[in-house]
Amino acid sequence: MPVFLSYAHEDSDFVDKLAMQLVQRRVYIWLDRWELQVGDSLITRIESAITTASALLVILSASSVESDWCKAEINAGLLREMNEKRVVVLPVLIEDCAVPIFLQNKLHADFRSDFDAGLRTVMEAIAGVTNAAMSRTEGGRYYTDWSLDWGETEENLITLRLTFVQHATEASFTVLATIEIIGNDEASDAHRELVRKTSEERAHVSLLDLISGRLESIEETRIVLSDQFEKGVEYLFVDGSSKYYVKTSARRMGTDTGRDVLVAIDEHLVNALEYMKDVMRQPDK
Repeated sequence: MPVFLSYAHEDSDFVDKLAMQLVQRRVYIWLDRWELQVGDSLITRIESAITTASALLVILSASSVESDWCKAEINAGLLREMNEKRVVVLPVLIEDCAVPIFLQNKLHADFRSDFDAGLRTVMEAIAGVTNAAMSRTEGGRYYTDWSLDWGETEENLITLRLTFVQHATEASFTVLATIEIIGNDEASDAHRELVRKTSEERAHVSLLDLISGRLESIEETRIVLSDQFEKGVEYLFVDGSSKYYVKTSARRMGTDTGRDVLVAIDEHLVNALEYMKDVMRQPDK
């Protein structure tokens, strides 16, 4: 989902330069002058944009901190932070000004003396809140880093691969797990069509949602690791004329504790899917 740019129109020259740099780096942004048309309801369109944005990039200047519009947008972003318990507002300082009190404890992207340095900070911050293809989940004695990559086989079949690295906070071992999905010709064509109609991210979420639902219907999807050797299970899911070949695998690395490790492949997928939906603001189906 887009990154909303909140700014005072006195700072339009800077915002235009920043917006073009972000677009060149494939960041999807929402900028009022690019999105609003004659006759649009300002309040309705801006409210909708703030509600669905992945983050709010707040341009701080002497003009913006005095702007009632900017104050309202910042308040809306901070309210989302409280409700969603995650970073939403990303401050960008372009000149000395009276920074709003609730933004003073946030790390700022500082453009006052070095545009390139400020841009690097912005890109790092945006990646942390907008990338739906990689993240970390935490729970109990473990935390799990994961990422999603995709492409096509030599036979032009769509393939998605999720990689999970599960770390034990109180033990000296790590678990590497993967879920690889390959669609047949019909599944691949359907996926490409969904990408064309919606977006790559939404198509990926739709496919992972389907696979997650099918895995939930299987009585046992967990892998028991007793040693360092890789173990896995393969599945075939059929949806009309579409077929999906799913290969799951896991292996343990590090110190041998002498105990079996249970790898919850289905839970890994559910957690990744929930995060992707949250980033995209896509309601659960």
